Amino acid sequence: MAIFLPLVAAISLISADSKIISSDVTTAIQDLETQFTENIAMAAENLVGTSSEEMDKLAQYNWERLSFHLAGQVADFLYDRDNDLRFLAGALTAQDDPKTLIDIFRQSKTRPLTIAPQYRFDHDSQQWVALARPAAITPAARAAQNRENSNNFSSSIPPFRPRDMAPIYREITILDLEGNEIVTSSDLGATGGSTKGPTKGNVTNRLDTFAKAEVYFDQLTNLKPGEIYVSDVIGAYQPTHMIGTYTADRAAKAEMEFAPGESADAGLENPQGRRFEGIIRYATPLTRNGRITGYLTMAVDHRHIMEFTDYIVPENTAQTGTDDNTVMQRQSLLAPIKDASHGNYAFMWDHEGRNIAHPREYFISGFDPATGERVPGWVSADQAAAFRLSGEDDFSTWLAAQPPFTGQTRTKTPNPAQIKSGRIPLDCRYLDFAPQCAGWHQINSNGGYGSFLIYWSGIWKLTTAATIPYYTGQYADSRRGFGVVTIGANIGEFTRAGMAARDTLNTSLGQVNASISASLRKVATDTSTVLMKFQNQLIIVGALMLIGVVAITAFASVNISRRVNALLTKAAEFSAGDLTARVNDRRKDELGRIGQSFDVMADTIASSQDELADINTNLEKMVAQRTEELRESNQQISDSIDYASRIQRSLLPDATALKASLGESAIIWQPKDVVGGDFYWHKTIGDRDYLVVMDCTGHGVPGAFMTLIATSTLEQISAAVMASLGRWVITPDLSDLMQQLHDGICAQLHQVGGGSESNDGLDATMIAIPHDGSPIEYCGAQMDIFTVTTDQTVTRYRGGKTSLGYLNDGVPLNLPVHQLPLEDGLSFVITTDGITTQIGEDKRVSYGYKRLATCIEDAEDNSPKMINRAIMRNFRNWQGSEERRDDVTLISFRPQRQFSGRSPE
Repeated sequence: MAIFLPLVAAISLISADSKIISSDVTTAIQDLETQFTENIAMAAENLVGTSSEEMDKLAQYNWERLSFHLAGQVADFLYDRDNDLRFLAGALTAQDDPKTLIDIFRQSKTRPLTIAPQYRFDHDSQQWVALARPAAITPAARAAQNRENSNNFSSSIPPFRPRDMAPIYREITILDLEGNEIVTSSDLGATGGSTKGPTKGNVTNRLDTFAKAEVYFDQLTNLKPGEIYVSDVIGAYQPTHMIGTYTADRAAKAEMEFAPGESADAGLENPQGRRFEGIIRYATPLTRNGRITGYLTMAVDHRHIMEFTDYIVPENTAQTGTDDNTVMQRQSLLAPIKDASHGNYAFMWDHEGRNIAHPREYFISGFDPATGERVPGWVSADQAAAFRLSGEDDFSTWLAAQPPFTGQTRTKTPNPAQIKSGRIPLDCRYLDFAPQCAGWHQINSNGGYGSFLIYWSGIWKLTTAATIPYYTGQYADSRRGFGVVTIGANIGEFTRAGMAARDTLNTSLGQVNASISASLRKVATDTSTVLMKFQNQLIIVGALMLIGVVAITAFASVNISRRVNALLTKAAEFSAGDLTARVNDRRKDELGRIGQSFDVMADTIASSQDELADINTNLEKMVAQRTEELRESNQQISDSIDYASRIQRSLLPDATALKASLGESAIIWQPKDVVGGDFYWHKTIGDRDYLVVMDCTGHGVPGAFMTLIATSTLEQISAAVMASLGRWVITPDLSDLMQQLHDGICAQLHQVGGGSESNDGLDATMIAIPHDGSPIEYCGAQMDIFTVTTDQTVTRYRGGKTSLGYLNDGVPLNLPVHQLPLEDGLSFVITTDGITTQIGEDKRVSYGYKRLATCIEDAEDNSPKMINRAIMRNFRNWQGSEERRDDVTLISFRPQRQFSGRSPE
């Protein structure tokens, strides 16, 4: 008994220790599994979440920026119409044949419009298929030819849309003071969508106006000379029998005839539908001797407004045709045909909130051509029920009395009665099942721009809004301007790579966690099983070894305790985060197997850590790849600026024409940036050649825009002068032409009087070279001209001290005109201040006119080539490593008497 009791006690002690070990190991393994799973899942979610959020913000910024740019383009287009109206009104004042003038003017004012591809409906596939295969385009290079250019190399195909020039104005009329059309130039009534006949009428009678909807004459009588009236968008509403893609199957299910031509055009969803035909009416008084004698009106073709937004595709895909199939691939910002089927498109609203441009033209607000009344906007079933309960007879009158932009929520359903009637124009004020209307209205309230995310049609969509900053006529009373450009885009298109990475990571983590959990549970189960088996074996062995139990028990207790303590120590180290902790017990007994199981578990977890490190590395690569794609999108913007440079260079005068006018010449034109604010212009008008050299405000893109404004104004002036030839016997004075250029630029930039938001202009030189050999005339505005004789004598003729443009206070410029004798061998030099204001590397002062004159004197001879070579060599030495400050234009020429004396052909 004395021997048996210690044995029983030892067995009981070891059994209790075994249970403690099993419990501790199991608890440690469970804690490790929980901690490991939570930490890795949190790290993965944070990494993917941060990447997706940054991509969302970048996409939001880019589409806000595009909306703002499109809105500015629309405003510029509308302001150009102001200038056309003022110009034509002024020309008509001195015109004896107004019919011929307005016909020529209307035919000459054109802009490109996209030619919609022809489609047929394929009944087998129930899809619209293009009739003609798109022209073959050389694929963009996928890899750099030079290995040193291969890092982030990107090349894209320019967007291709077949376009044709179309008149900007559908109609130009002259009205007398009673509203009678006394002179007309019009194609209204030439198409089926117009209800206005070709004969003259009286616009005080609405039935004689476009779509029987124009009631503008009373407002014209309140205009003062020089003031402008601008109407809303006017046009006959085009209904639809089907919302979405027009197919034969859907028509059959609705038990109606398949007649896409009887519904409104909807781009790729119904390319055979009826087009919305609309106009925007401009008008201004005609005066003679300060008295109003009538009114000039111009009807702008609404298609030119829709052209700005109809083909915008706010996603990284575009359509390309392959045989009869349509393939989507990463390509361009523009589509060859408008398409709202994917929910990614741009559209426009007027200042009241009515839709005026949409790929689905049945959403454009218009008028009933039978009555001339506006078709009421689409509302919810709740609004329709409220009207029925009101007892009112006229829905339009009742709707106009309701508070706008209230109770708008996507939980409301559209009015089915309006869907059935096919008359569903959009008026954001009462579109109460579309909450985004209130968001656009809020953004537009102060003339600003912005965006927000909204859950719409089961997906999160980014929607932008940008005010169209046009403030003429009725639009001058509110900062909301002409209206709003909006873009709707599925935000998932931009974060698709991040979401796919998250899904892949979550799948991988699930597999890894499942494997780790199974291994950990197996270790816990094996530990408990082994310890239980070990306990049973001790009892059996103890019963058989009664004689030596004390010695064996003592020895076993010491040995087992040591090994168990080692196992507990390693388990504690591993649980604390030391993944290198191992028992390294190679013995074949039970405790050795426990240690080996523990080591297998530790190896499995360490291997899983390596796998997760690889997953993180791959995820970082995927995020980097997506970031590169976004950089490539930004590169497209840079490519657009390069394209603008080619356009600006193509607008420079032809070298052959310049040689015929200037004789021997040398020209240097170097913009500081890709595009610049320096420009030169040439035109032969009557018996004179005119050369204008301009240095516009700034350089780069702003300067380039200024050169386009100045060139456009010069073309308008030259057109007016050429139109007057044969009627006026006095050749226009250069000072008067410079004054007209000054006034035209101020008018286009709205820099007349106070309150202007811009103050831009240009320095300029204008010379006229008569064909009869008489002296050359020169007039300058802050720009001088030099003459160089054959003996290198340099004379400087100074221009006026006033620049052109900037704020126009109404005071005449009175720029001086110099007569420059045309002597044999006499050369002329004109330069912008890009040379004279350049800071030198050594002396840190500007180059200056004195140094320029000295350089001309030091030239080898007075030939234009040698003069330019001497100036530019000296200029580069002066500049050294100093950064160039401005654009540089240098023109030297030496006219010959035989050129000046030629007879006009």
